[in-house]
Amino acid sequence: MLTELLWLWDAKLQYERQKAQGLAGLTAILTVILLVWKWDEWFYPLFENTGFVGLVERTGLVHDLSVVTIINVIAVIFFISLFIAATCFSVFFLGFLLICIGASKVGQTIVFLATFPVIVPFLLFFPKRKEKKALRNVASNAKELKEIQKKYKHLDNEERNWNLFLEQLNRTDEDFKVEKWEPFQNMEAEKHLNRVLPSIKENTDFLIGYHKYEKKLYILFPNPLPAPISRSFEIGIEESGLYGFEGQCLSEMKGLSMLSPSPSYYVPALGVTVVQGEDKLHLKVEQNTTVKPFDLYWMADYYRVQSTELKELIRSLSKERIDLQRCLQQAHVAFYLFPTYSHKREVITDGKVKYFNESKNVLHADTFRGFYQADVEKEIIKYAKDGEDWAINWFKKVE
Repeated sequence: MLTELLWLWDAKLQYERQKAQGLAGLTAILTVILLVWKWDEWFYPLFENTGFVGLVERTGLVHDLSVVTIINVIAVIFFISLFIAATCFSVFFLGFLLICIGASKVGQTIVFLATFPVIVPFLLFFPKRKEKKALRNVASNAKELKEIQKKYKHLDNEERNWNLFLEQLNRTDEDFKVEKWEPFQNMEAEKHLNRVLPSIKENTDFLIGYHKYEKKLYILFPNPLPAPISRSFEIGIEESGLYGFEGQCLSEMKGLSMLSPSPSYYVPALGVTVVQGEDKLHLKVEQNTTVKPFDLYWMADYYRVQSTELKELIRSLSKERIDLQRCLQQAHVAFYLFPTYSHKREVITDGKVKYFNESKNVLHADTFRGFYQADVEKEIIKYAKDGEDWAINWFKKVE
């Protein structure tokens, strides 16, 4: 059975190769026929007006008979091509010899220059062919695809590819739904992301943010911390106090601007890009991408996407990215730890008042409190051993 399947696969490949070769040969034959048929009416007047005819007459290429002239031109093209091929081969051979005798850098440069004329057509043709294959699931036919591409042609490359990816999901994912929030609707994005997760490793809550100035896409993850202390998920944050609590609460005016009606709200984010696969578009997070704080009050578009494909991507990132797990874990522990830490702090700022008020609005805060209780207590024990008064006082209250 396996032998028959391999034979059928090989036969299919042979058919496709022969088909491609046959099409190229047929195109060449039809081109020659067109040149002979319409030489006097189309091509000769065109070459004469450009001065090309005068040049070739002086070289003896033009003959009284049109057919002989065409044969001369084809012969010249053939010999020129042969000369270029022979030159490239000679230069390539010279570069290869230089590599063999130790002059590797010079040899590599010469080999590159020799093969460049051959590589250029492939570089020009292959990306377009790959793009065509990758976009086959964006639309049902070529006409529809052209209309969709025209719809998004005014966008920059990353945003255009993202919208094409959404069009693809619309056709291929039965669960697909999308809601878009414009830059001045960032409060909606904050409401969605300011929540407690039942599990940081099974998370499927997210938004996609398109940063207008950076022209980049980001996956935005939930952060239960209120805006005044929302950067406390950062590992090694340099602000003063536990997880930067004091430094962030110095003033409720921190981070304000004409575009920001309240302190900036940060969430953990991973840069993502739309890439062209073998037969479709897909999202990819590069291995060297690090978790960064994303300010929702920058100019950005936000997308709430319901998609089986994207949920699987988010779930896999939550399971595999240790740095993302650390940030989400620290955010949740800090959220439940800060009331104990801040209860006895001497200085009360506007930022702290705002923090206490906004903490009451965090989604699922009471529902999932027990999920993080052991981690919070472990953290308090660690600081009590280090002699922190607030942690020691907590133990006294518990006892």
